[in-house]
Amino acid sequence: MLYTDVKYSIGDTRMDAERMIRRVDFGSKEQEIQEKYDELSLDDKEMINEMLDCLTEGNDNWGYNLKMVLQKLMIAPTDEKGRKIREEQVTHKILGEKLLDISNGYWDKRVSKIWNTFLEKYAEQTSQDLDDVESFFGSLAYTIVEDRAADAYRYPSFKKETIILTDEMIAELKKRFTENKELFSEIENKFEKLFALRHQKDASKKDIKKLEKSMAYEYLKPFFDTVPKYELIKTFCECCGVSMELIQNGIGKVYEINDLYYKQLIESLLDDEDYFNEYRDERSAYTVTKVAKAYEEYLKEDDALKEGQPVLLTRWGVINSSGKYLMLKSQKTSTHQSKSAQDAVKVVIEYLYANTH
Repeated sequence: MLYTDVKYSIGDTRMDAERMIRRVDFGSKEQEIQEKYDELSLDDKEMINEMLDCLTEGNDNWGYNLKMVLQKLMIAPTDEKGRKIREEQVTHKILGEKLLDISNGYWDKRVSKIWNTFLEKYAEQTSQDLDDVESFFGSLAYTIVEDRAADAYRYPSFKKETIILTDEMIAELKKRFTENKELFSEIENKFEKLFALRHQKDASKKDIKKLEKSMAYEYLKPFFDTVPKYELIKTFCECCGVSMELIQNGIGKVYEINDLYYKQLIESLLDDEDYFNEYRDERSAYTVTKVAKAYEEYLKEDDALKEGQPVLLTRWGVINSSGKYLMLKSQKTSTHQSKSAQDAVKVVIEYLYANTH
């Protein structure tokens, strides 16, 4: 059975997900052809999808699919005056804080050590609580996520690249962030300015974001730059409970925490004295999927699974719309070839539409 939802739908099996005919997205500038496509029969739409499969050589639009996944998670809360806050800002903020909080799980160990030392020294030099310092930098991380996500949306695929961190690069990072006492005073001055802006009633949101982004790029970006794009996107997905397969193919596994364990898992995570937190730290389990898998193994060791049911439930997701037509514009072909491919799709749609209207 397929449970339809915004952006992507979820089925109990892969076959359920594959039954969906994904709606082709022609973009905001192609509204006329979009409307004609939308009025075609299911059989005709399936024909267009098959045509696009051939033109894209069976590849899917990774950047587009990632955008759909992140947009599905977007919520629109209101501020203290009841005004809606932009959904993207909230999603990026939550994801940014999470990615920085779990950095020990996917950053190079040497980089993580430098970051943790930097935080500890900054807290000591400025007489601040370490948790407050971590929270402050976490509040800046959304600008990095915002830019990385926007950049990823533009690409039909992401290469698995390796960033080789040489001893010289590590030494330079260490020197810059742990051996420069003037840096702490510089950050403290900017922090005070930002704090004042955030609490100034007539302060411009543009000015606040400009300073937040400036600080994020100065003090966070050098650390995030050590993570390859593919690995960062993969971590995005694990935080959202979806597989990279869903991003790559438009159809893939999605994960949910079993209701039988949800409450007790949250209680364990919030209890600093619960041994599970040490257990998951040893296994670098920080994302939604990795935490749930670690908890399942943890319970298995004590034969504590309820009715033998898993902690992590696996289902199949399918992106409701297809970005393959948009992908033709970004393929590594000449502009003429891309336009010809798009024109061919339009001609077929026009023909099918004319025959039924």
